Amino acid sequence: MDKIVLIALGISVAGFVFGLAAKARAIKKKEIRKSEIYSKVAAISLILMFVFVIIHQFTN
Repeated sequence: MDKIVLIALGISVAGFVFGLAAKARAIKKKEIRKSEIYSKVAAISLILMFVFVIIHQFTN
């Protein structure tokens, strides 16, 4: 269970970094709609990150 939570945490961190990088790239290209989508991806990944950290704390 512990390894699964850590893997999920790593995936959510990668999703957060991807969302921020893609949002910055979309803003640079002036693609507002894509920027909003990537902003939502980053926000969801951040929320999942917090959830998995809390789960990790309770499983230890």
